Amino acid sequence: MALVSGTWIPILADGEDGDQNVVKRATYGGNPVVFGDIDTSNSGKTGLEIVAEHDDNFIVSVGSINAGDEAGIVMSNSGGTVDLTVTGNITAYDGLWFAEGMNLEGRCYNGVCDANIKASITGNIVASGGALLLDSYGESVTDVSVTGNLSAMDIAVNTAVHENSDGKVTINGSVTSETDALYVGANGNSSNFVSVVGDVSGGDCGVNSWSRVSGKTDVSVTGTVSGDNKGIHAEASKGTTSVNVNGEEASVTGVEAGLDILVKNSGKVEADIFGDVNGLGEGDGVGMGIHAETYTYGQSSIKVTGDVTANEAGIVVQSYGKAGSDGIPVEQHLEDNSEDASSVSDITIDVNGDVDGGYVGIDACAGYSGSVEVLVNGDLFGDDYGLLAEILDGESALDILVAGTMTAGRPVQISSDDLADECDVLLTAWKIVPTNDDGIIAERASAEAFLDQDEDFEKAIGYIIRYEQPEEHGTFTAVDEDGNSLGTSHGFDVANEGDTILIHPDLEDGYEIVAAYNGVDEKTPLPVDEDGNFYLIVPRGGGVYLSVDVDLITCKVQFVDGDENVLEEAVLKYGETPDYTGPEPTKKETEGYTYEFDGWDSEFKPVTGDVTYTAQFIEIAKTFTLSFDLNGGSLDGKTGKIEIKADYASSIKLPAAPTREGYTFLYWKGSQYDASADYVVQGDHTFTAEWEEVKPEEKPETEVKTPVPAETPVNDTKDTPSPNPEETPTTVPTATTIPTATPSPTATPVNAKPKTGDSGSGFEWLGKSVVVIGLAMTAFVAVRNIRRKEENC
Repeated sequence: MALVSGTWIPILADGEDGDQNVVKRATYGGNPVVFGDIDTSNSGKTGLEIVAEHDDNFIVSVGSINAGDEAGIVMSNSGGTVDLTVTGNITAYDGLWFAEGMNLEGRCYNGVCDANIKASITGNIVASGGALLLDSYGESVTDVSVTGNLSAMDIAVNTAVHENSDGKVTINGSVTSETDALYVGANGNSSNFVSVVGDVSGGDCGVNSWSRVSGKTDVSVTGTVSGDNKGIHAEASKGTTSVNVNGEEASVTGVEAGLDILVKNSGKVEADIFGDVNGLGEGDGVGMGIHAETYTYGQSSIKVTGDVTANEAGIVVQSYGKAGSDGIPVEQHLEDNSEDASSVSDITIDVNGDVDGGYVGIDACAGYSGSVEVLVNGDLFGDDYGLLAEILDGESALDILVAGTMTAGRPVQISSDDLADECDVLLTAWKIVPTNDDGIIAERASAEAFLDQDEDFEKAIGYIIRYEQPEEHGTFTAVDEDGNSLGTSHGFDVANEGDTILIHPDLEDGYEIVAAYNGVDEKTPLPVDEDGNFYLIVPRGGGVYLSVDVDLITCKVQFVDGDENVLEEAVLKYGETPDYTGPEPTKKETEGYTYEFDGWDSEFKPVTGDVTYTAQFIEIAKTFTLSFDLNGGSLDGKTGKIEIKADYASSIKLPAAPTREGYTFLYWKGSQYDASADYVVQGDHTFTAEWEEVKPEEKPETEVKTPVPAETPVNDTKDTPSPNPEETPTTVPTATTIPTATPSPTATPVNAKPKTGDSGSGFEWLGKSVVVIGLAMTAFVAVRNIRRKEENC
């Protein structure tokens, strides 16, 4: 039947006349070709066939297609452009395996490879073969969107791009297959993107995606992914494969493995699962949550935001480096890419939830420059083992972190040979709980036999220090005994069994830690060391969970009087203002002063620490009386005693010398001070004027002979003859008394300082007496000598 361009023609190809719906250059007049519903279910013919060659530009619109046991749509494009719209369902199903819903192929024509295919299906696709097959070469570009569901007995979506071509498939519905639901590949600098907004379920794999030789595949599923064998299988060899499963109920489930990764020859796989991963099978080699292998510098990064649950092993990882190394399967077809490869084969798995592996939680092996990093941010469970770790040489590394609790019969077993004595195995966990009878946490085994408990490895386990921060007013951390930050692993503070850690606050001003604890449900108070630090010794098995009580700093306030006596004490909260309510402070008087309270040494302000307020005083000097006894003299017309008042420690001049008739003023006595001398007042004091009598001046001494008087007759009992009246008696001159020498005056001290007592005056008078006695004796001897001379005459 001939086609009429631009006209809507319902076509019923029942096979009676052998007609077939074909759009090709010979029948296309340049205008859009519009078909109604197509039904070739009884004719054994393809529902719609489109053949485009170089420079062809077809716009085709179709209703629904029912092709029975033949293909619903077959398109071959050798460099043209085809824009196809299907407004109904596509059905190619009669119980056989080869009926394809759509088979779109973009190829080269005479060396020109620029085919462009755009197809939009607004209904469902049901096929006994594959629902959607897309095969693109060269620089072809294919963009297919389906708004309904896809269901097939064979691969539901089978799309591969090669040699610089690009493919894109968007499905806004579910995809179901009895084999692989999605089979997505890219080879030779090509990229292939498939997005499904719905659930994906396959009899073999839910998603099977691969990339080779700089190819890139990207699969995104918003929903659940499940497979009777593997939920997701992703591999890369020199290419990059990305898989993303997201959505509110996102999960990946498989029997052999929920997520299966294979990377080699410098390939790279990235898998982001925003949900749970499950491995439901039972038996050897099945029932794995995540299974990942890398060879010859392959790179694998896996992130799971939910839990990983499996019946046999939660996570099984193997990372091998160099090509040709022992133990790497030959069938991997590995290449030596060391010249352009990264330094090691690397697997990184990050699980945000728990891992429950059934038999073993994590089974990890690294060798020949292989590297494995597994981060479990939840808990890890294993009926027999929590971690089976095997490392084959010193160039490989295992880094396992369990941010929660590892609970297992035998938590850790390190399997190694002689090469592993210096192997790099790093295990970090918050808490490890062994359920075996002997309580062993870590043990070592070789390929031949179980060895023994590995106490050195146990003590090298890094235990995470977890914190419950206060709700407000700041945070705190733990530090080592020297106040230094703890070591870290993947952003967590860690310490080893037996380490002493201290609580280090980082709080707002005015707040302090008043108590610290260890424990989640049962909180055990921490002791305080001699420096006032809360501390903890990390126990075997870890499980450190620190919390604190925070309160305002308490400040001790003291009020002290002038004699350093505490008058009043108070304990205030940081920021409170002190107030003194006690008696008025006093200070004991001294010899020369009394004191009057004059406030405190500083203003009362909101307290920020311990503070002492000291009372301040005004010093008032005492007044003393100085008495001057004139001792018979006069001063400025005054006699007797003169008194003046003066303050303690003041300096005064003593009065001028008083006067006294017949005397000379010597000094003020008490002690001995000159007239007008400076004097510092030290208390009440009496000064007495000290005098010396003025003596006549001494004349030069002249020897005078004094006549010896006649002897007076002495009457006795005998008669004395009467004197001769004729004789005249001779008068004998009386002896002249020799004058006594006047003693020199005593020297007056100049500016003498006060002395205690008047002991000096006694010695002075004693000296004068000795002089007088000496002079008297001299006179007596002189008179006696004169008399003796006269008698001798």
